Amino acid sequence: MLFLWAYLIGKIIRDTLYLYTRSIVKQEGSDNLGQLSQLKFKTVLSNLVDLPFNLQKEKFSNFMQEWTANKIQTENVKFIAIKIE
Repeated sequence: MLFLWAYLIGKIIRDTLYLYTRSIVKQEGSDNLGQLSQLKFKTVLSNLVDLPFNLQKEKFSNFMQEWTANKIQTENVKFIAIKIE
């Protein structure tokens, strides 16, 4: 478990814990969008948090595919969402 925490960053937004690697904000965007910033990433999460998990997964996956379209990514990404009730 310590290994996992050493490489993950956590954000709690409205009773949902999002764990992800720092490399997620290093993903290069298509069409010269540059890297995905912390602010942009947090905005995406904030827009998803009230949706059911299956819809969050679909929308997040679609966002990442659209963001990175036509770009070869060299960073390995991990992302986990946990609902706290």
